Amino acid sequence: SNSASPYNIMVDTVTATLLRPFSSSINPLSFPHMSLVYTLIQSLLLLI
Repeated sequence: SNSASPYNIMVDTVTATLLRPFSSSINPLSFPHMSLVYTLIQSLLLLI
């Protein structure tokens, strides 16, 4: 997130936690869509 608001920090933390199992099994550098998935999850969380 480009903003440092507590909510965005929470969203970043939740997103990172959700993606951790995938990040450990898939090298993000070899998986170009990881940033897209990350953005998608953040967008969904922001809609809540």
